[in-house]
Amino acid sequence: MKKINFANLRGDVPKGSVRVLMISAAKDGFWRGGIQHSRKPTRHAIADLRDEQITQIMSEKKLTVEVVDEPAEKPKK
Repeated sequence: MKKINFANLRGDVPKGSVRVLMISAAKDGFWRGGIQHSRKPTRHAIADLRDEQITQIMSEKKLTVEVVDEPAEKPKK
């Protein structure tokens, strides 16, 4: 399995941002890390995933994974 540096992955997120994994699968309906994936890129906040899930997802050859820092959504008033 791929070795993941979780300190780098989870740390130093720019202020006002959230770090996400953009995940797409080779085919719709593929399961990995307890999540069903599709061909359409889908955002998953790293803060919502356990280390084990991240390792499984990032090690899977049938998934394309990109780490992205996005602006955090502002709470609605």
